[in-house]
Formats: sequence, C-alpha cells, structure tokens
Amino acid sequence: MQKQFESLQSTMMWYTVHHPSLIDRVVIRFVKERWHFRNKPILVVLDPQGRVVSPNAIHMMWIWGSKAFPFTSLREEILWKEETWKLELLVNGIDQTVLNWIRDEKYIFVYGGDDIEWIRRFTATARSVAQSAHIPLEMVYVGKSSKKEQVRKIITTITNEKLSHTWQDLMIWFFWTRLESMLFSKIQLGRIDDQDPMMQEIKKLLSYDKSGGWAVLR
Repeated sequence: MQKQFESLQSTMMWYTVHHPSLIDRVVIRFVKERWHFRNKPILVVLDPQGRVVSPNAIHMMWIWGSKAFPFTSLREEILWKEETWKLELLVNGIDQTVLNWIRDEKYIFVYGGDDIEWIRRFTATARSVAQSAHIPLEMVYVGKSSKKEQVRKIITTITNEKLSHTWQDLMIWFFWTRLESMLFSKIQLGRIDDQDPMMQEIKKLLSYDKSGGWAVLR
C-alpha cells in the first residue's frame, strides 16, 4: 500500500499530505461528517480566508473545467443558466469529430448498449434510411458506463465492420462521468423536481444506460 500511495502521489500536480497517518482523527471525522466524504473523490473549495465556497465542485470541474473558476455555488448557478440541452454540452472536450459534424449541420445518432446484433440492425437501418432520404447522417457509439470488457469487444466489431464511429475507453468513461456529474450538480443546487427540463433529459439519458440498445438523434 505504501508503494501504491507513493506511485499515485508522484503523478499528482497538487500538494498532498506526506503520509496519511499524519492526518489527525478529528480532521478525518470532520471530513466525513461535515463534508460527507465516503468513497468517491470530492473537491471542497475554500476561499483565501478558509471559508467553504462549494461543498463539492468536482461535478463542475467535469462539466465546465476551468470555466467554472472560482467554483462557487453562485458560479455554478450562472453556468447552468447559460446552458441549453444540446449535443455540444455532452461531447465538448471529448470528441472534436462529433463537434465538426455539428458544425457541418449533419444529423447525428448517439447510441449505446451491449447487444452487437441490435447494433448491426440499427446502424444498417439508419444508414439505409439516410441514403434513401439523401440525409447527411453520422453515428457514434458511446458504449455503457459498465461492462467494459464487453464494450471493448463491441468497439472492435464496430470498427472492423465499419458500422459507425466509436469512442475508446477513456472517452466513454468521461461521457458517462460527465453526465452523472450534471445530475449531481443539479441535485446539489436543489434542482431535483421534474419542472427542470434539462434535469428531465439528464435523467432520461442516464436511464438508457440501464436498458438495452438505445439511440438519440440530434
């Protein structure tokens, strides 16, 4: 564990405690009870006076990156007011190819699932309809948030059979992590009711990950 800690520590670009044993038990209890840290990473933001300005800004970081600075709840509110539900929000920072398709005003299918036979039928049907209607159509496979080995095999098949554009492991992980971050960000701001149209779309897309084959047309 010591070697694993030192290896991880050496890759970090920020300050770390020299050794976990140096952290006082009172501090550990405070972090768990007041900042609700359990198993997943959190990013608590303090101002220069040491006051908490965000109990967990990690979701903002995944969604907007440095644009979210200074990572306050007020900044989070402002950023959401500037957003609309669109594909750019989902893929920005993940895949420039898809952003180019959007710029070229192409129709785009974002699809996922873990059934290769369904994928073959779907992509073949979509391409056939697009050709008949003379529609510029592109498709991108975004996998699943789980079943990584199965998703890797599907990506290999899609690539070999030239069924559509695909994403690799890190891009797929980032897509689903970012989408989940949007949900937690909304919850943290108290936007948990179904009157928020964007919240409805986020929950709908996350629910697709639990089902079989699915596709969303842009």
